[in-house]
Amino acid sequence: MAIYFLYSIPQWVIFVGLVVIIYGWVEHKKVFGLLGSLFFIVLALFSIFAISSGYFVFNNFLSPDEIISQEMEETGLDIPGLPMQAKLLPIYWGLILAGVLACITFILEWKEKRHIKLFKILLMIFSIGLFFILLAVIKV
Repeated sequence: MAIYFLYSIPQWVIFVGLVVIIYGWVEHKKVFGLLGSLFFIVLALFSIFAISSGYFVFNNFLSPDEIISQEMEETGLDIPGLPMQAKLLPIYWGLILAGVLACITFILEWKEKRHIKLFKILLMIFSIGLFFILLAVIKV
């Protein structure tokens, strides 16, 4: 899988998931709320697959001697020599957390519980944050 897919797929799935959740909420259609949550659950499964398949293994980029000899300064997202996969890994951890939150949202919406609005708002705010962090990583 090319590096392009590591940041392109999450962008599109976050965007589509948010649109579907908002549409379902505005039009009071339960099916679209469930479908939007499923997009984030599938994205979490994709994140687990990408992490476990070795797309974020860094021993191909830096040797242990290079890691020990270099001091890592705090310069935000623009650390010279840091591969794109290293910048994307925290976002993928966040996508897994969004998937857990989407599972809770899915179950609450399926059973029509009271606190569904709170969890939908939390899921949307968290995923919007991940979307903009992903954009910041790509621009660097």
